[in-house]
Amino acid sequence: MVIRTFQKQRNIKKILSIIVIMLVGIIIVAKISNVIYTEITKPDQNQEFHIGETMNFAGEISNENNFPLYTHKITSRKGEVIFLKSSNINLNKYSGKLEIHGEIKDIKKDIPILEVISIKFPEQGLIIKNNTYFFVKDMLYLDFSNQSQLSAKKEKKEIKIFYGEEKLSSAERFLCSRVLRQRDCTYLIEDYGNSQKENFDSYRGYTYYKHGTGLWTVFDGTMFGYIFKDIEEETMLSLSNIIKIVDKNFIVNNKKEVIKEACASKGEIIQQIGSTSVQYEDNNQVHITVETAKSDNRCKVTFDMRNEWEITQVQIIKK
Repeated sequence: MVIRTFQKQRNIKKILSIIVIMLVGIIIVAKISNVIYTEITKPDQNQEFHIGETMNFAGEISNENNFPLYTHKITSRKGEVIFLKSSNINLNKYSGKLEIHGEIKDIKKDIPILEVISIKFPEQGLIIKNNTYFFVKDMLYLDFSNQSQLSAKKEKKEIKIFYGEEKLSSAERFLCSRVLRQRDCTYLIEDYGNSQKENFDSYRGYTYYKHGTGLWTVFDGTMFGYIFKDIEEETMLSLSNIIKIVDKNFIVNNKKEVIKEACASKGEIIQQIGSTSVQYEDNNQVHITVETAKSDNRCKVTFDMRNEWEITQVQIIKK
């Protein structure tokens, strides 16, 4: 009996020792995990955040629903996290790497919560702001600012347009000279006219040509065309009013004052933008050349469209 009692007590001591060791281990692991979690989720420890400030942040977006505080998060390559929400951009549509510009609306445990102002997708060449979609590489601007249910994204060569979760159409840009063996779009437009294809003129001043069931084509002038696929006629009529092609007229109408200010900074006054020429480059640079008040001078302004029409160069050309 004495031996059994001693063995039982010794077994109890072993069990208690094991429990204590396990508890200590759990506490240590919890503290380490908390440190790791803090290092992963919090942005730069030396950076102070203030409500109302704007900030940029690059990383990978994912769902993190804690409505109404935030619905998504963006994680940087270093593991830093910012929480996101948006009242005018459907964040559920997007995944992968992007760049966010937003206003700090709240701060929880030193982590900012941003109201998203704009999104840049470097790989897609897409900038979203106020539910307007600028596809830089495709020179196409979709103004959905008054249609909150509409959204768009690019997959491979196609721009897909959605109403809620339903796909309305896909669009693809093509270079006329490649399709027509070194001929420009004029040849194709004349052919459409001669064959009396069904067409209509949009509110924006573009002519849309129907050349098959659910297929419509529109041109930017003489260089590029856009084909819309699998789209109903009424939907095409509606969308045509909010589709803008980034051509010469678009640049002049939307960047007129910016162009005047840029040229004035070089000492050249532009009283009225008249004769203009536009050149495009593969690195998303747009050059627009306009006449100045001096008839023998011209002002050339270069925009970087990837950075929301940032001016990279202003050059005065003397005849």
